[in-house]
Amino acid sequence: MKSSWQTHPCYAQDFGVNGSICSFLLYLSEVEPWCPKLPGTHLMSNWKPVEDGSKVNLKGTSMEKLMDKLTKVVSESRLKWIRTRVVRMYSYWTKAMKEFQSRVNVTDKPVKKILIHVGVLAEEKSLHFAQTANTGGPLGELVQWCDLITSLYILGHDIQVTVEHNEMLSALNGNVDTIKRPCPPKNGHLAADIIFTDYYGLSYLRKKAIPLLQHYKCRLRIVDSFGTEAQFNYNGPLPSIGNPAPVGGNLFGKNELNLKQYMTMFPHSPDNTFLGFVVDSKSNVPKSVTKKQQALTYGKHYYMWKDLKSRRFLDIIHEHFEVHATTGGLSLQQVKTYLPPYVINHGVISAGTLQKLLQESKIFVGLGFPYEGPAPLEAIAQGCFFLNPKFKSAKSRINTQFFKGKPTFRALKSQHSYAEEFIGEPRVLTVDIDDAQAVKGAIEKIINSEPSPYLPFEFTHEGMLERVNALLHNQDFCYRDKPSWPPLTSRTVVTGREGQSCKDACLQKDLVCEPAYFESINNAVFLKKASFPCHTMTVTRGSLVAPAYLGQDNSCVLQAIPLLYSCTAYHQSVKRICPCRNYRKGQVALCKTCY
Repeated sequence: MKSSWQTHPCYAQDFGVNGSICSFLLYLSEVEPWCPKLPGTHLMSNWKPVEDGSKVNLKGTSMEKLMDKLTKVVSESRLKWIRTRVVRMYSYWTKAMKEFQSRVNVTDKPVKKILIHVGVLAEEKSLHFAQTANTGGPLGELVQWCDLITSLYILGHDIQVTVEHNEMLSALNGNVDTIKRPCPPKNGHLAADIIFTDYYGLSYLRKKAIPLLQHYKCRLRIVDSFGTEAQFNYNGPLPSIGNPAPVGGNLFGKNELNLKQYMTMFPHSPDNTFLGFVVDSKSNVPKSVTKKQQALTYGKHYYMWKDLKSRRFLDIIHEHFEVHATTGGLSLQQVKTYLPPYVINHGVISAGTLQKLLQESKIFVGLGFPYEGPAPLEAIAQGCFFLNPKFKSAKSRINTQFFKGKPTFRALKSQHSYAEEFIGEPRVLTVDIDDAQAVKGAIEKIINSEPSPYLPFEFTHEGMLERVNALLHNQDFCYRDKPSWPPLTSRTVVTGREGQSCKDACLQKDLVCEPAYFESINNAVFLKKASFPCHTMTVTRGSLVAPAYLGQDNSCVLQAIPLLYSCTAYHQSVKRICPCRNYRKGQVALCKTCY
């Protein structure tokens, strides 16, 4: 501040910065939220969030008005698949909203102005997500964006959707002057309370509008399917303790956001926030199902079959079940050359037709890819057993091309970690599909079992509404003086074993690691409670494992760099102090007293 306050006239003209330490402190506490507010001070400007005291207006919501918001958009054709999903599911959203309102007062919440920039669609020329949505292309991201948009709208907030980078800048008042202006707007009005985007949108802001990005940095929510870990988010030198350390490129990292600003598809990364999606099921879970001796394969694009090394497991399944596929990417005749001759391929089909096929099928068969998509949950909700391929070696950025550029070392032990860990047998059978005996054993279990439709509450319409509503009104990354959330009443402090991450230490106690609590336990009191021999030496430094006991040099370490707090880091000679919390059954993102 001392060296930069004269680089732009806005500091002095708009906010009264005059070079004195007092004016610096006032600016950094009252205009930008870097420092705690000083007692007895008042705002130096009229700066305020977009919220103006208005409450959410549920009466103004309708499918027609939402369609209007999804049509009056530059390059609106890119939203065609999303609009189709909204129309198909809107009645289920409204029903879920009524049920949610019957137990939670939604209308007493402030309305928020929210910009939703779907960066993956802004990069359509290179990624082709919209173009291939109906021909076997990736849909997981589009599903999540669609359900986020619908949730925010039905909860009564003022949303704007963009799919062009320039339109996003315009929505943020990003003209030639404001893009280069380092201060917030003089009139105090920011264009959005919250911005949902992804790494593509964030990357564009970093390249084209860094000063503008600084005003909104704490308001960002990054939709990030696979998650981001502290090692990749931090933009400084990494400590040696707390392996693993980054290897190779870091294409999406070094943004130095609060890790909770990254919103994931599944609750696999406690450092991040679980945003989720809604399982596309006509009535969420049917009361009963009638099954044929039929298996449906999870491979909607021909390359998923092309890369399949062994098909013996499909032959075993075919001995007992008729095998079906919904594979596209080429003409039906061309796709045939990649499939076993006994597979009945329907090609890429509509969501309604897929629901019917799942209702008839007894098994949903994973081929090993794609990783962690929505489809297995849709199948389980329709009463299918899911055959989940187990990997001989866990797949991560170290050994798998798909994960090379992703900002996480998370390693997948199977095609669908959530289905394996949170649902499990009898509905999910995780097996090595190259082990014929294991496959035969799984098929025998399925033959001797009755189908039982199941859908975790967190993936229902009401579950997502509850979660999004709670996150929207409680997560705050801008103001340090806001009350702690989740509340400390849900905290349990656990001491991990040597070489154990806090994620695993908490799970062992049927709890989840809660990074929001790290600051509250980062002190000598908790080191003492853990019975660590800290009388030898206690140091404060940047560390991926702090607070902890380091056995290799008989010392204790406290965290000096909050950006390095990590639930997932570990080291073979380190015992960690872990901040854990309870969670609601079927809603792991929320603690028992969170709502």
